[in-house]
Amino acid sequence: MTEETRKNFMEMAGFKSHLSSLFEGRSLHIAIEGVMGVGKAALARLLSDRWGGKACFESIEDPFVGQDSRAFDRELFYLLTRFRQQRDVCEANGLKISNYLFGKSWIFAQMNLPEADLPIFQRVYDSLVDEVPAPDLVLLLQADLETLLRRNYLKNPKFDKSLSPDHLEALIQRYYHFFSFYTKAPVLKIPCASLDFVTDSNDLERIVCLIEDRLNGKRKPPLQQLKIETKHATI
Repeated sequence: MTEETRKNFMEMAGFKSHLSSLFEGRSLHIAIEGVMGVGKAALARLLSDRWGGKACFESIEDPFVGQDSRAFDRELFYLLTRFRQQRDVCEANGLKISNYLFGKSWIFAQMNLPEADLPIFQRVYDSLVDEVPAPDLVLLLQADLETLLRRNYLKNPKFDKSLSPDHLEALIQRYYHFFSFYTKAPVLKIPCASLDFVTDSNDLERIVCLIEDRLNGKRKPPLQQLKIETKHATI
C-alpha cells in the first residue's frame, strides 16, 4: 500500500490524525511484534495515524548481504542498531509506536547463529537489554504458518529461501517460547490470521478498542472469541 493510498483510506474511514484523549499529555511506547508477514509495519502506521503518534520502523540495512560466513557480524550489527534506535525512541516524548521489540535480537540470534557463537552474543545482549526501557505495551500479532506464507509470497513474489516453510515454522516456535517467559512489559496477544485491518476499518476498530481498553486497565474477550468473518487479508 502506497503512502497516498494509505492516507486516502484513513480519511475515508474517518480516522484523521488526532491525539486521542487517552494519550494526551502522556509519553507512551507501544511495540508491535510477531513473525515476518504478520503486519507489524502496517499496523504501526495505522495506529500512529489514528492516535497522532510517531511510527518508528526498524532499520533493515544489511551491510553483510550475501556474506553467509559473517552471520555473527550481521546479528551483532542488528543488535547495536536496534539498541541505538530504541534508546532514541524511548527518549522521545509523546506516543511512539515501533514495529519491533529489542528482544527480537535474541530470537533471531538463536535462529541464525551456531551454538558456539551464542554465549558470546548473549553476553553482549545481556549487557544492553536492561539499558533499553521496556515499552508500556507489547502487541503480539499472531498468525498460522499458512497465513504467513501467503502474506510473505504476496509481499515478495520471489520469496527468499530463508523464508521457507520450515524456517517460518521454527521462527513461530521461537517467538512462542520467547513470549512465554517475557515479563518486562504487558503483552496483548492479537490473533490476526482472519483480520484485514489494512482495508477493513471494522477489523482495525476491534484492535483499537482492545488496545485502548488494555491501557485503561479494562479487559475484553480476546479476538478469537469475537465473531470475525474469515477472509484472506491483504496485509
